[in-house]
Amino acid sequence: MKIRRCPSIAEVYRILPPCSSTLDRSNRHEIPPAQRPLTCLGFFGNCYRAGSATFGISAELRSEYRPDTSNSSGAALLFLKRHTDLRMDPMTIKNPLFLGCPVWACDHWRGSLYTSKAPRADWLKQYSSVFGTVEGNSTFYALPSLETAQRWADSVVRGFQFSLKVPRVISHDKRLRDAEKELKAFVEVADILDVARCLGPSFLQLPPDFSPESRSVLEKFLRELPTYLPWALEVRHFDWYDAGPVERWLDKLLTELRIDKVLFDSRPLYSKPPADEIEKASQSRKPKTPIRHTVTGEHPFLRIVGRNNLDDVTPWIDEWAPIIAGWIVKGLTPFVFTHAPDDKFAPEFARRMHAAVKKLLPSLPEMPAWPGEAAVQDARKQRTLF
Repeated sequence: MKIRRCPSIAEVYRILPPCSSTLDRSNRHEIPPAQRPLTCLGFFGNCYRAGSATFGISAELRSEYRPDTSNSSGAALLFLKRHTDLRMDPMTIKNPLFLGCPVWACDHWRGSLYTSKAPRADWLKQYSSVFGTVEGNSTFYALPSLETAQRWADSVVRGFQFSLKVPRVISHDKRLRDAEKELKAFVEVADILDVARCLGPSFLQLPPDFSPESRSVLEKFLRELPTYLPWALEVRHFDWYDAGPVERWLDKLLTELRIDKVLFDSRPLYSKPPADEIEKASQSRKPKTPIRHTVTGEHPFLRIVGRNNLDDVTPWIDEWAPIIAGWIVKGLTPFVFTHAPDDKFAPEFARRMHAAVKKLLPSLPEMPAWPGEAAVQDARKQRTLF
């Protein structure tokens, strides 16, 4: 028998239809997003919707913000300037943004994110005291034992969410065919985290040569995924981004299945020639996926790859911050992962992204103090006492 976790109050509230609806409340997939109760005004491109009423942005409002409001960044920022006092679901306010890095095991973080003498066994606990999520990239290469997965669940603070990467044997080797055994093994690991209430969307990354010609294979696989677990999909073949029938088909499918679409932004990485060998290697591996702001589920999923000199990434932080803030105001719960060619810069990248979003949403909780930095400050205070 498979153990299924009980939904949170916020989840129940989002999926219940209005009282007048005749939809089957026991099947969450039958409830269209438009018929779910809204907890706040929503941001939809250049208009705002509350219930069935739609309000356009006036020319006067548009003139207040000079950058191009035809894009999502400008429109989101304009929205936030006038509507940040909206009442949101209290569960969403508690943790409206899941921000994290691609790994948690990085020795370079000793003395900053981690205390200088912290054993590796304590790294995950210290990481989760600061960040709300992490990409479980290790599961792409090999699954942990069920005992290790339980140890992960026991190590993190309440509210932390793992975002596991579906194993490459499923996505790349078997290309979504005849992978029932491998998927079952992955779900067993995910179930442990789900029961412990520390599982975020698991993301399936398709290989670069997986094109829309295999859309029937993709659809069959997605429809067979366990619906009680959250999922996200990252497509890399350029034909998925045709801004036409193929892309509309995929977005419609993901929306129907409530699977989040992974947004991948490598523009900062490729904004100039590599400054070192690590950036050079990163530029040789990372794709240049077309930029989209598409939301197909409740957890907008952004992976952004910066540079080792984080000052070079500022324009993209400034671009994405109002979009992320707009998602939060809309009542969504974004998952944002900050990558750097050298992992040692990823936490600071995340801190700068958090600061930019908080500047637009002052009610966003402060980022907790980093254990390593806090320990250094405490040591300095102790020395001043003597």
